[in-house]
Amino acid sequence: MMPAVTEATQALGTAWVLSQYSPDEEYLSERKEGWFLEGRCRLVFEKFKKSLEEVEKRIQERNATRDSKYLCLLPSRVPNSIAV
Repeated sequence: MMPAVTEATQALGTAWVLSQYSPDEEYLSERKEGWFLEGRCRLVFEKFKKSLEEVEKRIQERNATRDSKYLCLLPSRVPNSIAV
């Protein structure tokens, strides 16, 4: 049985709101000013960032041969955190 129009509208509206990015979104490979300043922490983050860059490069290479591009989990498009 199909949901009522109001229920369907609410579900679609909620899905749309939760799927939008904030204008000031921070992404996984970015770091906020003032974070990871200590030497060891900064080195670990830089290593993590390089790993993400390699993953993104592999995804981009694979996308070059595909009709439909895979963009959902590109590290440059994954938010740093999610607040619902």
